[in-house]
Amino acid sequence: ATGKSAQIPLFVWLPDAMAGPTPVSALIHAATMVTAGVYLLARMHFLFLQAPGALALVAVIAAATAFVAAATALVQNDIKKVLAYSTVSQLGFMFMAASAGAFWVAIFHVVTHAFFKACLFLGAGSVIHGCHHEQDMREMGGLWRLMPWTCGTYVISTLAIAGIYPFAGYQSKHAIMEALKHHEYLAAGTGQWIVMLVSLTAFMTAFYMTRSVMLTFSGQYRGHAHPHESPWQMVLPLVILALLATGGGLWLSHTLPEYLHSVLPVAHGHHEESIAAALMHSWLGFAGVILAVLLYGVFKDVPRKAYEALPSFSNLLSNKFYFDEVYDFAIVRPLDGMARMFWKVIDQNIIDMAVNGSAWFLDANGELVRRPQTGQLRDYALFMLLGTVFIICFCFLL
Repeated sequence: ATGKSAQIPLFVWLPDAMAGPTPVSALIHAATMVTAGVYLLARMHFLFLQAPGALALVAVIAAATAFVAAATALVQNDIKKVLAYSTVSQLGFMFMAASAGAFWVAIFHVVTHAFFKACLFLGAGSVIHGCHHEQDMREMGGLWRLMPWTCGTYVISTLAIAGIYPFAGYQSKHAIMEALKHHEYLAAGTGQWIVMLVSLTAFMTAFYMTRSVMLTFSGQYRGHAHPHESPWQMVLPLVILALLATGGGLWLSHTLPEYLHSVLPVAHGHHEESIAAALMHSWLGFAGVILAVLLYGVFKDVPRKAYEALPSFSNLLSNKFYFDEVYDFAIVRPLDGMARMFWKVIDQNIIDMAVNGSAWFLDANGELVRRPQTGQLRDYALFMLLGTVFIICFCFLL
């Protein structure tokens, strides 16, 4: 995009660019509509770059969000809830990229996340359909034999979200980690803790996603339904998204910076690394995958024993860090009390009394004025006589 298009805001320019031969713009446009907050932050980069303190606050909140959501996903048994908390965690990664000034990397992760998370959600839908609406992973298992296409695409997307090379999640996550490590404002102090927290979150992401694979597809079937592979209309989108989750990151790492360079600050050039280096940088993903395979494929009693040995910690994760309770205590109940106060005191005692009092006053005056209107001619003649006498008295006697 050069010349005139470089002066057009991104939210106007994107639909116009979608007329081109590449689908990159369509993918970016669709993904940013889902994560409008990341899109807005990227579009307002020129303001945020003038306030590094605000970006540092974004980094802290984003890192905490990513970690808490990932930790919550560790103990979820509903396959859809695992993916839902995973999405919240990945949004934290996107905002962390923006907080490090790598706004194009935030958009990069939006798009790669669209590849593998769409495949995962559709894969979960395929599993639920094949298991006759069962969503509890404890009632699944052994589905790799019965649903091989769903299993294969789900595994590929899991490797992608785990950040393992060459899958799509590796390129964007690695770019996020590099941006956090080399950002001047975040390089010292709190920034080091953020990088450590993000690294732990990346490890947990690989672990809980592999856990969902093991509980759903490995071992023996534990449910009561009769699972079956989904029809080709459901499998075909999974295959297409799995292909994008495999090679989409490598493709976008070269094409996306050039596409966005006129509207977002993009690092000059593209950093190439060897396959060996990329595999070494994937060690967090490998560690999470291997640990989950060992715990849920070999030493199957260990997770249960660990869960029972640490009841407080287990309850903390199962109850989502008690955010619902804190939210209810700090926000819902005060707002409910305030609403009741406004209802009882202001609405009923002030507004209702004013409105109803006005209606009563008008009704009473109407009744008073209505009484002389009898419809009798003699009454009206009497009123005319009395009125005439009153006027004469008023004009001549006063």
